[in-house]
Amino acid sequence: MSIATKVLRTDGLTVDGSTAMLRIGLPWYRSLPWASVAGVAVNIDGTDLGVPSSIDGSRPDQLKERSDYWSIHQWADVRFDSSAIPVAGDEVSVRLRVDLRIPGPLSADGGPMPYRFEAVLPAVVGSHRTSPSDSATSVSSRGNVSPH
Repeated sequence: MSIATKVLRTDGLTVDGSTAMLRIGLPWYRSLPWASVAGVAVNIDGTDLGVPSSIDGSRPDQLKERSDYWSIHQWADVRFDSSAIPVAGDEVSVRLRVDLRIPGPLSADGGPMPYRFEAVLPAVVGSHRTSPSDSATSVSSRGNVSPH
């Protein structure tokens, strides 16, 4: 199983009106502080959904203030308010990018090491009323993990 299969799920994208929610797992081998999340970007069928309205219940600019951790066992809900939301039942291609700042290993400037995770997943859009289950499912995806 690749890291991509632990981050994206075929049933992880749901919609309700003009709001989309993508359930994602942490693309790292150990839990990290939420403050390590530098950015999340989602593209559906070639359309960028823009800045998330929330990541795990916090605005993206509030993550750096959180002192709790994103567990490797926890799915995070990333919400988008956009006019580019697909319709429930549509088959789409989901491209996810997560930028992390890993504490511990230092980059050349002495700060946390930047790390970018990218993956693409075919998915069928669900409805918020039939949200994804909490159990992981195996997915067919192509993950590209590279340093930022």
